[in-house]
Formats: sequence, structure tokens, C-alpha cells
Amino acid sequence: MKYDVWLEGVASQGDGQKACFLGTVNAVNFKKACKVALINNNYPIQHYNEQENTFWIQRFFDNEKEARKKNG
Repeated sequence: MKYDVWLEGVASQGDGQKACFLGTVNAVNFKKACKVALINNNYPIQHYNEQENTFWIQRFFDNEKEARKKNG
């Protein structure tokens, strides 16, 4: 199945990161798609928490609207 993978935006002290689209990925489920998207985009995979499906403190979404709620 194909999944769109978005990483949510985060705000920090004076420095933030906007939500970003990591791509459309073929995978068995959304959690696996998130991991593949990180690898495809050269993110340091050691910061991926598979149990919580997060990257650092950022959550994954399958749509832009939800990914941008926290910090555009």
C-alpha cells in the first residue's frame, strides 16, 4: 500500500522546524512507511523510536494538515 509520510513541525527556543513531506512510500503499514521514508531521506535512523513511531520528539502523519498543526 502507498503512504504519504509527513514529519510534524516543532518549535523550540528561537529555532523551529516546519513540517516536511518525506515522500510517498510503498509499505505493509504506516509505521514501516515512516521508517523507510527516514532512510530514503538520509535521516539518522538511530533517532527513530519504532515503538512510539517518532523521530526525536516529532510525530509522523499521513497528511499535511495534521503535520502542520504544531509548527506550520
